[in-house]
Amino acid sequence: AYIKTKNLHSVDFLALEQFENNVKTYYAKEIRQDAKTYAAELYTDLINKSRKANEPIENQLNLASEYIINIGRPIRSAMVDYITTNKKLLEQEVSKVFGKDYAKYFKLENAKPRGYKVEVEIEGKRQSINLYQEVTAIKANPAAYENIVDNQSVLANKWLNKLLDSGFDKGKIQAILALTSYGQRSPVRKLSKLGVYVEGQVKDLILEHEITVNDIRGKITDHLNNKIDRTELKAFLNKAYVHVLPKFIDDIIKTYPGKTTNRDGKGYGTMPKVESEIKKLDTNKKLKGKTYLFKASRSQNTQTLNNAVKLSRSTQNPTKGITVLDFDDTLA
Repeated sequence: AYIKTKNLHSVDFLALEQFENNVKTYYAKEIRQDAKTYAAELYTDLINKSRKANEPIENQLNLASEYIINIGRPIRSAMVDYITTNKKLLEQEVSKVFGKDYAKYFKLENAKPRGYKVEVEIEGKRQSINLYQEVTAIKANPAAYENIVDNQSVLANKWLNKLLDSGFDKGKIQAILALTSYGQRSPVRKLSKLGVYVEGQVKDLILEHEITVNDIRGKITDHLNNKIDRTELKAFLNKAYVHVLPKFIDDIIKTYPGKTTNRDGKGYGTMPKVESEIKKLDTNKKLKGKTYLFKASRSQNTQTLNNAVKLSRSTQNPTKGITVLDFDDTLA
């Protein structure tokens, strides 16, 4: 419609890309507000079903903690309905999801350097609810956080499967995915495992998703539209990695128009210069982590990678107890 109007009246009143961005920005607020409502609906139903089945209270606390981790943090990061603190999140959202007794179990504890963190109290014992790992710590010491990032990828994938199996229609799921893609500690971003890394000063490094968030959401959309099945989606996500790389890699990426956010699900395969520079880092013994990803052609690594993932873990493994990630009042 925009192009037809432009051609009909010979008026270039706004660059098409800017027009599209303005539309997305205009509707983002409404989409996130709707997503907050849909997510509350989902977790309220899950908690009520658990209660009706007379399951232990720990099960309901786990579900509410899962909500705080995967939905609550993006709500705060996006400042949906001006919810920016854990206090507001508990009072306005967890109270609806968990019910009137939420304050009996969910407590606020002073956090450093400011604000409050959320803890769960049961039988006089408290346990922190931890978010997905924050970015600065990963860049500062990627070796120490490699297993943590990989394990949190498993949790994020389990959360995604629960959403896809929720019975919600495509519109509701897409809205929730839009919300939960926002912020560096959101579950959609945490679907990626830690790939390769270099060590250095935090200010000189970037956290770079080889398969972009947009590409991940695009593939999930393909699944929702029955273009690919769950096995194909899982195989795609198994190849999603986030790398800790020197900042100059980001400068090279920017020389490829549009590749900052969209790479057709092919990662660095669409940017030969980027892949070449990463291989140089490996040759110079500066690259660490899963360096096998760049040792040979990417296609040759695919089967080895898939086999390794199957052997190392499964997204179907059950979890026990309260989910523990790091949950404080620092906005993403």
